[in-house]
Amino acid sequence: MKQQNTIFEIPIYSMSEKEFNEILKQCKKTEIIFYPAEIWKYNQIIGYIEVNVKKEKIDFDIHCTLDKKICATSKTKHLIQKLQKKIDSFDITEMDNEAIKNEIKKWLDETIKEELNKRFYIDKNVFNNVIEYIDIRKMADEL
Repeated sequence: MKQQNTIFEIPIYSMSEKEFNEILKQCKKTEIIFYPAEIWKYNQIIGYIEVNVKKEKIDFDIHCTLDKKICATSKTKHLIQKLQKKIDSFDITEMDNEAIKNEIKKWLDETIKEELNKRFYIDKNVFNNVIEYIDIRKMADEL
C-alpha cells in the first residue's frame, strides 16, 4: 500500500521571467548570446517545493540550491538538496478538505515570504489553477 501521494511539485526559479527577459534584453544590446538562449521556463529552475499527502498529515519538502550567486547566463547547473524547515508538516486527522487546502496555502505563503521570496521566484500558477479541484481529504483517507 502506498504511504504517500505527492500532489504538487512547485518550481522555484532563480528569478522571475520578467527579470530574466530584462537581462536578456541587456545582453542583446551588447550582442552577447548565452546558453540557454532566450529560454526561461525550466532552465532557470533551482529547486522545488513538494507537497505530500499522507494518511494523517501533509508533509512539505523544499529542495533548493544553497548557492548564493545565480547568474542568468550560467551554463552550470546548481546542485539541489533538501532544506530543513522548522515546521514541515501538519496533522489533518480532524480537518475537512477546505481546511486542509487553506492550511497548505497558508504554509506556502509563509514559507515563501520567510525563506524564499527574497532570493527566488516561486511559480504557483499550476498550484493555484488546480488546488480547488482536488479532494485531499479523500486522497488521505484512501491511503
